[in-house]
Amino acid sequence: MLEDGLPVPADRAESEVLHQETEEAYRLEVGLAKTVDLRRFIDIRPLVLHASKGGMLDGESLVGISDSLEAATTLVRTLREASSEAADGEDGGEGAAAVSVLPGYFEGIPVQAEIRRTIFDSVDESGKVRDSAEPALSEIRFARREVAKAARQECSRLISLRADALAARSASVRDDRFVLQVLAKQKHRVPGIVRDVSASGSTLFIEPREIEPVNTKLRQLAKREAALERQVLKKLSALVGAPKVSKEMMLLQERITRVDCAFARARYSHKLDGQPVTFADATKAEGVNMMRLRHPLLVWPSSSEPVDNTKMVPMDVLVPEGVKAVVITGPNTGGKTVMLKTLGMAALMARSGLRVLCDAGGSPTALVPFFTSVMADIGDDQSIVQSLSTFSAHVARIRRILSHAADSGD
Repeated sequence: MLEDGLPVPADRAESEVLHQETEEAYRLEVGLAKTVDLRRFIDIRPLVLHASKGGMLDGESLVGISDSLEAATTLVRTLREASSEAADGEDGGEGAAAVSVLPGYFEGIPVQAEIRRTIFDSVDESGKVRDSAEPALSEIRFARREVAKAARQECSRLISLRADALAARSASVRDDRFVLQVLAKQKHRVPGIVRDVSASGSTLFIEPREIEPVNTKLRQLAKREAALERQVLKKLSALVGAPKVSKEMMLLQERITRVDCAFARARYSHKLDGQPVTFADATKAEGVNMMRLRHPLLVWPSSSEPVDNTKMVPMDVLVPEGVKAVVITGPNTGGKTVMLKTLGMAALMARSGLRVLCDAGGSPTALVPFFTSVMADIGDDQSIVQSLSTFSAHVARIRRILSHAADSGD
């Protein structure tokens, strides 16, 4: 649902809200052991949009919406229970504010319990319309089963009479019609209509004259059944696509996505042992103090590998208050680029609501400057089109960086 990745706000207040969400999610799953599972919640937006335009949803799509609404119901209940426990002091007395942002996102947004029940009562887990969804549907399906039973019995009788003319001693179905598999050379032995031919041409699928009336009756019943099923699906789709409901479901999707992202950030931060963040004001040159800073891709390069903090040497980044520029020198392969990339990654992680991989230094949170922009000029580049040398390309990028920094006050 996040085609462009995690959002990285340019506004400090927005980032602070993201951190509130992350810490609440962290506290729910790690501190209060509240399990949140949104895997059954699919992206319902295209389905709701289709229904709102008068389109008919198939059974599987409706089941997907029903499952999503059930997952949303469970999530909202979990968040409200956690908020209530915090308010009652059952979690250690940290207060109701400890779990308030995430539950608040669902205030006034219904989880469409009535629609979920209606879909569940009308469509089974596989997406097939239930007999009980339409009074006449049960009768038609019973009639189809009885007619099909009669067709199979007649096929069995014909098979026993003309077994030596057949390629198989069992009936087949072609285009909802019962047929017999007849040897092409014995076609005259089984009068009827050829409905299909095998790839080799040696076998004909013939509808014997004796069962043609029964097959026709089956086709008629099948058409009536399909019409009733479409009627049920259209009715359910109209419920989903109603203006008020579709608007509420779109908003529910948005809030679910936001909360899901919060739990994803919390789980990632917990797995990598990140520290909660408090922002310092970078424009006031309050300095940088992040000890034992680590790059997430160096300690956990792949989801198929375990987290290993021994894969890199943690670095201490200490910039005194009032210092606005730092020059880093050292030998080749001395870690200068890695340090700069790690610091830039920490700044972006903090802005996007993730915990930062550093030591908090004895305080409850790590103090991280809020950099409104993170710009870099790393590595050699040469532009043939613009006739720029490697050095000229560096100068051009530095000029753009300085121009942006001057405009933003960084």
